[in-house]
Order: sequence, then structure tokens, then C-alpha cells
Amino acid sequence: MQKRSSVCKFAGRASVNGKLAAEANFTAMIADPPAN
Repeated sequence: MQKRSSVCKFAGRASVNGKLAAEANFTAMIADPPAN
């Protein structure tokens, strides 16, 4: 996981019986709720 200010990047892998079944890269931004 990497985090720079309000942006986080994640990477993940899932294996079944030792074989790669899924792989993902995910980026998320943390934001303040809108002011009303």
C-alpha cells in the first residue's frame, strides 16, 4: 500500500491451489465531506 496525502494505492493477488486466480490494482482518494 502507498499513501500520498489523500491518495492511496493498493495491489492484491488471490491464488487457488497455488495458481493465480485474480489480481487487482486499486486507487482511492480520501475526500472531505461537502460543506452544506
